[in-house]
Order: sequence, then structure tokens, then C-alpha cells
Amino acid sequence: MIVQVDSARLIGAGTIAPSPTWHVGPASHANHELIIVNRGAIRVDIEGEHLLGWAGDALLYRAGEVHEEWSDPDDPVETFFLSFELADLAAPRVVQDVAGRLRQVGRWLALEWPDHAIGTGRLCDAFFRALLSEWDRLVSVDEPELVAATRRLVRARINGPIDLAMLADARGMSRYHYIRTYKRLCGRTPMADVRAERVRYAQHLIANTDLPLKEVAARAGLSDEYHLSHLIRSYLDVTPGQLRRSRM
Repeated sequence: MIVQVDSARLIGAGTIAPSPTWHVGPASHANHELIIVNRGAIRVDIEGEHLLGWAGDALLYRAGEVHEEWSDPDDPVETFFLSFELADLAAPRVVQDVAGRLRQVGRWLALEWPDHAIGTGRLCDAFFRALLSEWDRLVSVDEPELVAATRRLVRARINGPIDLAMLADARGMSRYHYIRTYKRLCGRTPMADVRAERVRYAQHLIANTDLPLKEVAARAGLSDEYHLSHLIRSYLDVTPGQLRRSRM
């Protein structure tokens, strides 16, 4: 167990409603915060690190860390958040809530919290424990740090050029050693993972915004909409048009 669930204490919970102009300036808090992205996309600058999170991501802000947040104006972010106390917190900055359990329990907790004072709401406490237990499970099976750090860098620069030298240098490794280690850890090369992350972000934009495919391609760091369509078909076995219609 990485997250010591039994020693945690919930301080508060709530929801940030979607708004294209939402922005919170640099701030830090006395307690840890877990931000669960329900839909939309969020950009975060935290302790010199640049993050891009979208639906299915859970972002951790540790106590005392200065962070600044922006909603994507074309894909307004909605989040559930909780503030909590927890000693000796050792967890990655971002985990992916693939099954949607964090989002579901986070929604219940945010809805119930206003009706309960600290420490008195059994339901809130049960939701909080369940959410932290699921978070701990996700953290425990999360990717190795080399892979996680590379994916964070890719996300931060996803709309621009990314090459092998950049990725290897960021980890202080030779290209040869970096490729071999990365492939051993996650089963594919770093640049194959870069393409997969670009496709994942493009998939999110196609399914959740009305941006034209040309703009989606640019945001995902792809040369044009034809390259985008080719990768979507190769990775997902659907066309961009089918993805967009699937949300209707």
C-alpha cells in the first residue's frame, strides 16, 4: 500500500463547473489536493512542471506546492476535488482512472459534502475511504517512473515536435540505453509511445469538442488532418467521423 488510507482525513470536497475562462492563479495549500478530471481538459503549472490533464486523469497537488490552473477554452474542464491530510504521501503526480471509479465516487462525495460537517458524515467518510483505496490501487499498478516521467513530458509538449534526443536527455541517458530500458519496461519504444499519446489526446478532442480536424491535428502535434486520420484508423480502427458521431 502506497497511500495510507487509514491515516487520512478529509478536509473538504467539491466540484469545479465547466467554464472556458476558468483560471486559478498561483497558490499553495496546507493540505494535499486530489483533482479528478470528469470531462474537458486542464493545464497546470506546478513546481516548474507543466501538466496537461483530461477526462480520466487524477492529478495530485501535495501540501505546500505552488500550482496554477487553466481550463481549455475549447474543451472546458469539469473536476471533482478533495482536500485531505495524509502523512508520508508518496504517490505519482498523475494517474489514469481508466475504469471511471474515481470519477463516480468523486461525484458522490462532491454532492454529499455540503451537507456534512468535518468528521460527522458517515457517507462522506465511506466515499472518501473508497476513493483513496481505488487511488492506491491505481498508484500501486502505475507505470515505472521512467515511463511516467516520459509521458508527463510528452503531454506537456504534445502540440509540438518531440524527438528521441529530447526524451533521452531529459532522463540523463544515452539514446541506446534509454530505448532499451523503455521498451523493456512498457513493451514499446519511446517514439511509439509518443504516437500513442498523440492519438489518445486527439481521440479526446474529437469526441469531446467541435474543433475541426485540422485544429485537432495541430493540438496533438500531428502534421495535418490526413496524418491524424491515418493514425486514428491505425490505432483505434475507426475514422475520426465515427469517433465524433459516437458522442451523439
